[in-house]
Amino acid sequence: MPIEVGYVVYDFARTPAVTTIFRHLAGLGIESIGRYGAWKYSFMEETLLDGKRCAERLSAGASPAAVAEGGELKTLR
Repeated sequence: MPIEVGYVVYDFARTPAVTTIFRHLAGLGIESIGRYGAWKYSFMEETLLDGKRCAERLSAGASPAAVAEGGELKTLR
């Protein structure tokens, strides 16, 4: 069952705060993607690609923690 959280960080410490949030979520096994889930402005095509990359990671058995350090969504094979 998905859990939706509606928090967005808007301050001068945004980048370190978002990094901390993503690391925490990854440690819980949570993927946070898309326009609102990634706390970024993105166009629809980019959001669809985020979902595709997430599915690829999950189907390859990669954990969210495996990509938390890199910061960018990438295909893991």
